[in-house]
Amino acid sequence: MLLQMLERQKASWRTVADNYSALEKVMTRRIVMPHCNVTAMHNPARILSTASKPDSGRTNPDSCFLCAGRRPAEQEALPFAGKYSVLVNPYPVFKRHFTIAAQTHTGQRIAGRFGDMLLLARLLDGYTIFYNGPGCGASAPHHAHFQAVESGAMPIEGEWHDAAAAVTENRFGKIHRLPAPLRNAFVIESGSAGYTEEAFAGIYAAARHGNSNSEPMMNILSLYAGGKWNVFVFLRKAHRPSFYGSDGEGQMLVSPASVEMGGVLVLPRKEDFDKMTERTVTALYNEVCIDSEEADSIASRLK
Repeated sequence: MLLQMLERQKASWRTVADNYSALEKVMTRRIVMPHCNVTAMHNPARILSTASKPDSGRTNPDSCFLCAGRRPAEQEALPFAGKYSVLVNPYPVFKRHFTIAAQTHTGQRIAGRFGDMLLLARLLDGYTIFYNGPGCGASAPHHAHFQAVESGAMPIEGEWHDAAAAVTENRFGKIHRLPAPLRNAFVIESGSAGYTEEAFAGIYAAARHGNSNSEPMMNILSLYAGGKWNVFVFLRKAHRPSFYGSDGEGQMLVSPASVEMGGVLVLPRKEDFDKMTERTVTALYNEVCIDSEEADSIASRLK
C-alpha cells in the first residue's frame, strides 16, 4: 500500500518525482570507525531540513506543513490507527521515506505515543520507524510525527550486536548499552510490547534526572523483525555540533537527527561531504550525544 502511494505521488507530484529521482545521483562514502561504520551522504535536496531553525515547525497550525489544511494539494494521505496520516516525504533521504503525522496539531513529544511507534514498526513490515525530539532534528517540533524508511538503510541496525553490553534482562527482554563510537546509545530488545514500553519508560525517567517539565533530548529508532523489536534510544546533550555555527572553513552544515544517529550523515553541501573524516565524525558525536559517564549513570539506575 505504501509503495503504491509512493509511485502515485511520483506520477502526480513533480517535487516528489524530482527528489526521488535525484537520489540516484546522491554521493556516498564509508567512514570506518571503531566498532562501527558511518556513511557520509551528499544530498543537496536536504538543505531545507539541515539549515532549518529549531522553531521552524511554528506554533500556529495555519502555518504548519503537516496539518491537513496546509499540506500541498498534491499530497496524498493514508489514515493510520484513527489518529495519524501517512504521507510520502517529498524531501527523502532514502528511496522509501514516509512521514506519519498526527491528525491534530500538537507538540512533538514521545510521551503517550511510544506504543504507537511500536505498533507502526510491527505493522509496517520492512520499515524502521524513527522519532526526532523537538530539539534533536525534528523539522516540525510543534506537530507530533514519526518517519519511516526501509530497514537496513542505517549502519547501526546491522552492527550493534557485536559491541553491545547487557545492562539488565529478564525472560521478556534485554536492555543493552552501546559504547561511545556507537553514540553511548541504549537498545531495547524484546518480543513483548509491554516489556519494551516499560524498558523505555525506565530509560526516559533515568535520563530526565527528576525534571518533570521537559522531555530528555533524544532520537529513537524502532524496527520489528523475527518476532521482536529492536529499539535504539540515543540520548542527547546538544542540538547541533559547534562547527555548525562556525565561520569560514571550519563551518560544516550537518544537523544530527535520527538518521545521523543511525550512522548516515546527510550533508547538503559538497564541500562538507569532501572534508568529513573519522576525526570530524567523532567530534560531532561527542558534542551532541551524552558522554560515557552520563551513560554509565543512566545504566546504573536501570539495574
